[in-house]
Amino acid sequence: MTFRAKLLGFAWPAALLAAVSQAQAQYPRASAQYPYPSAQYPYPSQQFPPQGAQYPPQGAQITRPVLPRAGPQGAAPWPPQAAAKTNNWDITIGPGVAMQPEYIGSNKYILWPMPIIEIKWRDKIFLSAKDGFGWNMVKTRHLNFGPLVHYYLGSQDYPSGMDSVDAGGQFGAFVNFAFGHWRLDAKALYAFSGSSEGARANVGLSYGTRINKVWKIVMRAGVSYFNDNEMKTYFGVSQREASSDASSGMRQYSAKKGFADVGFGAEIAYGFTKNWSGIIKLKATQLLGDAADSPLTTKDFQGYGGVGFAYTF
Repeated sequence: MTFRAKLLGFAWPAALLAAVSQAQAQYPRASAQYPYPSAQYPYPSQQFPPQGAQYPPQGAQITRPVLPRAGPQGAAPWPPQAAAKTNNWDITIGPGVAMQPEYIGSNKYILWPMPIIEIKWRDKIFLSAKDGFGWNMVKTRHLNFGPLVHYYLGSQDYPSGMDSVDAGGQFGAFVNFAFGHWRLDAKALYAFSGSSEGARANVGLSYGTRINKVWKIVMRAGVSYFNDNEMKTYFGVSQREASSDASSGMRQYSAKKGFADVGFGAEIAYGFTKNWSGIIKLKATQLLGDAADSPLTTKDFQGYGGVGFAYTF
């Protein structure tokens, strides 16, 4: 081996070290912060391009990683992400008072408590002073139906000699069909306790809308149908009752099944705050058929009005 070859053999490590030193001076060290992660460079086997290479290579596209925009230190990321709903309950409760007939068909009115109770769990189970306790067994965008347990208050204010109607429970089913602002609803109930042993059904059409940011209204027209037992409970006069000394000459009357009433009502709500609201309920009912002809009926056109306050959790 010639002296020149030996010299070259010993000189190449020094030349390599010199090249590395020059590259380190020209490029930042690997530990220094660099705007792009090494994985995104077009050279997978090395962190930086070799000395003399064009960077970025002609035609190559380097994409800056997309990072969430951060607000001030400690602030939530922007844009804000929709938080998942953790509360499965919707609760609205409050007190109220109403003016209503002493009994169905009476021309005398009394003050009566009007509790406001609207409780829903996952929009599946509901408890309502108006609609009872029910389960949305099937629920779609437009249709829902399921079983229902309800109650009736009865009345102790019937004319002298007439049997009072004790409060009791009812069970049945409901179905609602909603389209836009409109809703068609129906329910059928059968009494399983109290003075009544009858059944009734009600069908109605309602329209609801928000007038502005604080006012909203729901209007409903409906008709009720009673079977024989239900008609006799509220409008019939038995032979025993008619022959009673205290009956004031009330004649015997056997009320038959049929349509009992048709009515129109409105519920108006005003939002005082995000949680507090005031509620006004109005309703007018016209008794029909045997219900209107009963000797117990002294006024076949009935009115109802109530006012209350509610808090929504």
